[in-house]
Amino acid sequence: MNSIEFMSMNINQLAKHYGYSTDHLSREFRKYIGIKLSDYITQTRISYSIPLLNECTMKIIDIAFLLGYQKQSTFSSNFKAIMHCTPKEYQKQKRKLEK
Repeated sequence: MNSIEFMSMNINQLAKHYGYSTDHLSREFRKYIGIKLSDYITQTRISYSIPLLNECTMKIIDIAFLLGYQKQSTFSSNFKAIMHCTPKEYQKQKRKLEK
């Protein structure tokens, strides 16, 4: 589930892919992994975005779409909730550290 193919899927698409209902998949995931499936997907997407943001070769909106977000604002909100800064602020901080 850590591949870009699966990261770009939402819970409904994952459930369909694995042949389960969304409720069953979410319940079983939480039972075995210990966190909500939606939280795991968000955390995985954000951790995958870090190297892409570090490279600065892709636009933030393109990274958001690559990771399965429908809106850049949702990606930015999730990023900020986990990293305590926006993707743009993260890139600026990274550039300062490299100088």
